[in-house]
Amino acid sequence: MSKKALIICVGGMSSSMIAKKTTEELAKRGQDIVVDALGVIEGEKMIKDKAFDLFLVSPPMSLS
Repeated sequence: MSKKALIICVGGMSSSMIAKKTTEELAKRGQDIVVDALGVIEGEKMIKDKAFDLFLVSPPMSLS
């Protein structure tokens, strides 16, 4: 069963490229981990739904 990680980003453009390249590199290393990227609004829904095993926020931002 693969693990799923999500990068949550304000813009989403570079994060999507990073997610794709990271998934490819992990696969080369034999790791069954899929990395995806979404914007803040969609990412918040994924957190509430517990749809991923790991959540990363990029760039660091205040949640206050």
